Amino acid sequence: MNPFTSEAYFDFELFRKVAYQQVIFLDDVIELECKNILNIIEKSDSESEKNLWRRVYDTAQQGRRIGCGFTALGDTIAAMNLAFKDSHHLVEGIMETKFKAELEASIDLAYLRGTFLDYDYNLEYPEDKPSNQWYEFLINNYPKLVSRMKELGRRNVSL
Repeated sequence: MNPFTSEAYFDFELFRKVAYQQVIFLDDVIELECKNILNIIEKSDSESEKNLWRRVYDTAQQGRRIGCGFTALGDTIAAMNLAFKDSHHLVEGIMETKFKAELEASIDLAYLRGTFLDYDYNLEYPEDKPSNQWYEFLINNYPKLVSRMKELGRRNVSL
């Protein structure tokens, strides 16, 4: 808000809401794409083409991968009147807000719509211990979210 002025500030709460909603929107896009893929399969005359589209459909359902990237981080830093070398705290706050909102949305969607087909908490946390450094990072930094994920699952294999 108030870009390129001495009163510039980043609205983290608004950003959190947008990051959360983008996960829901992209999950809806996967649903629409999968419905369209089923239509393509139904109308296809070639068995090899049907098999190809079945693999695309299965891959989408198994992981429900969504791309929650972003653009204009450099523009945001500039709008906040920061030099790149002084933007570490802002960027860290943006990334943490984005990550938490996306993970929360994926957990909430798992509760509402179900997990991605290949989801298995025990593969990520066998005997409640992280299976790799990523899951160790999650449990060390976001134990409440990991606890919710254990209970409810996650809708997307990656965000």
